[in-house]
Amino acid sequence: MLTRYRSAAVAAIALLITSSVLLAASGNWNTQPIIEGPSYCASTVTGITGQTGITGQGQGSGATVCQNQIPAGPTAVTGTEVILADLYRPDVSPPAVGLGAQPQSALLTMASVNALPLTVTTVLSQTTTVLNAAATSGGFVLHSTNTMTKVTVNLPPAPIDGQQFAIAADQTVTTLIVSSNTFGAVISQAPTVLTVSTTAPYGYRYIWNAALTQWTRLQ
Repeated sequence: MLTRYRSAAVAAIALLITSSVLLAASGNWNTQPIIEGPSYCASTVTGITGQTGITGQGQGSGATVCQNQIPAGPTAVTGTEVILADLYRPDVSPPAVGLGAQPQSALLTMASVNALPLTVTTVLSQTTTVLNAAATSGGFVLHSTNTMTKVTVNLPPAPIDGQQFAIAADQTVTTLIVSSNTFGAVISQAPTVLTVSTTAPYGYRYIWNAALTQWTRLQ
């Protein structure tokens, strides 16, 4: 009898392991709405022709019917989304010191993977404009119909280590001031102008270094 219980336990554990592998292979999030995506059917029921519905919907008239209709996703990324991730690779043994036993997971912010959305902002050409970046902004794309006279860009507050920020435009900015709302922050190689070009790269990208309290220019 004991052997039988052990066999049943082993079979149950094997089933759980197999189910986990299958779930991982098929994707844990295959029934979630897709950002900027339409509604879609996640699963269907077949062989319904002639069958009477139990909710008063009458008889089935087609070969299949959608059993799980997923709604349309949000229209855009806002920057507040989070991404679930393991803290270390499962094929590395033993895990890194301090991370504990597997599984150890955490939510990544969009800033931590440099996926914050860019903000397109219209600027009047002959005015002085001050733009304060939100913590959820990955950069400004300045739009104007003519050359912009003076634009000040204040970089995001409370940035995390490694966070990046971009500045681009579709017209030249004759006076560009880049500053920070973070106390004591240094702007490395701060630009004074942004000149658009059809033949060469232009625009600027910065990365925040917490140890230096500095926005370091990448381009």
